[in-house]
Amino acid sequence: MNKRNINHLADVIESERWGFDMGDGDHIDAPNNNQHRCGSAGCIGGHATSEWPNVRRGQSWDHAALRKKLGITRDQHEALCFPDTREAYYFAIKGGRGHVTRARAVATLRRLAETGEVKW
Repeated sequence: MNKRNINHLADVIESERWGFDMGDGDHIDAPNNNQHRCGSAGCIGGHATSEWPNVRRGQSWDHAALRKKLGITRDQHEALCFPDTREAYYFAIKGGRGHVTRARAVATLRRLAETGEVKW
């Protein structure tokens, strides 16, 4: 696991100027590209592409490249970018994953770097 890169991504998300919304928006070429709406927590991957263009693939990110950059497993990547926990389900029924705040995303990344666990 690459703790440095995971924490750096958390820093990027925490401090970036165009906001953070896991449920609505595309952060590739942000803030000007509002055409693609993925509707998932995968915009963590979109934020990664704004910082590391080599993980970008089309209007999304290269999953294998992001896993390699963060030094995480396929399961960790899936849990981070496409959560399906009861907690994530709660977000979905309460208005979508847009209820995942910037602070929650940053905390999730920092917890991943510290413990190796993706827990929303």
